[in-house]
Amino acid sequence: MKNYLLLAAFLGIFLFLSISVMKEGMPTSKNERVYKIVQNYMPYYLEKRVGGYSIVHKETKIKEKPPAKELFIRLEQLEKQWAKKFLKLENSTLYILNEKNEKIKGIQLKNKDEILWVKNYFNLKDLNEKEIK
Repeated sequence: MKNYLLLAAFLGIFLFLSISVMKEGMPTSKNERVYKIVQNYMPYYLEKRVGGYSIVHKETKIKEKPPAKELFIRLEQLEKQWAKKFLKLENSTLYILNEKNEKIKGIQLKNKDEILWVKNYFNLKDLNEKEIK
């Protein structure tokens, strides 16, 4: 009986640790409509390779090969760094800028959830600073 309890405890601990590591490596939830549009302008994409995935810069073709556990965390870091320079939020419109700081695309955000998601995910502030509640 003690052997079964010991085995059950071991399996329980293993299962708990596995789930916690899996949750840690999961990407943050995204607003599908807005993210798909912005993703077309982001300079990063995932490339499948034999050992997993690489993060590739579209222009320089430089590849990063983070461990699988850190892949989505690193991709989000790169996207947020890019967003600080190339995204601007004005009222309910998200603008994508080019290297010359010119607006190349405007995305009309449809509701408060999309605005809050953009502010939280990309760490942006509304240039007009109207609080949305």
